[in-house]
Amino acid sequence: TRNEAAAFLICWGAALTSYLPSSSVIFPVGFELAERILYLPSIAFSIIVVLASGKLVGVCKGRTTRAFVICMSVILLSCYAQRTVTRIGDWKSELHLYNASRSDLPQNAKAHFNYANELSKLGKYEDALEEIKIAR
Repeated sequence: TRNEAAAFLICWGAALTSYLPSSSVIFPVGFELAERILYLPSIAFSIIVVLASGKLVGVCKGRTTRAFVICMSVILLSCYAQRTVTRIGDWKSELHLYNASRSDLPQNAKAHFNYANELSKLGKYEDALEEIKIAR
């Protein structure tokens, strides 16, 4: 229907518009900022998945096809939920966040520098100095 198409287009527009600032396409942003604002396109993408799944279930004929669509939607949802639960632990503190970031992005000097900064706040100056050497 027209309302479903409008909702779908609005969600795609919201997803793309909110993704642009965090993608470094327009201007470079750090990974910290990018991760902090990526929840907006994630919400829009989730709504798109729900709308598409609902539409697929509505047009599918037969129980087997509907069950397949529902199972695939549940699997997709489970994968995203697992990644979210895994990533939540990285946000416990700045130290955890930068440690995970330097593991995920070993070539990123800023991740190493930020981790070194957090280590120095804890008084671990030798470890911080090693991280700064890696960052260079």
